[in-house]
Amino acid sequence: MNQNLYPTASYRQLDYWVRRGLLRLPEPRPGSGYTRQWPEDEAQAATVMAKLVAAGLTPQAASKVAHGQLLL
Repeated sequence: MNQNLYPTASYRQLDYWVRRGLLRLPEPRPGSGYTRQWPEDEAQAATVMAKLVAAGLTPQAASKVAHGQLLL
């Protein structure tokens, strides 16, 4: 999936979350110049995370909720 379909998270946010292990990509590539291919489940998790972070949760807590590891 293309990250442009998910305008609630900026490229920098997505990059930060991937580098910190909060989002998982099948082939994380370092540096610039690569288009990331997002699996549907991670694209949905990124959307949920962006909304939760905007609502005040930390990225770590938002990741746990988005991946079903923590119930609110």
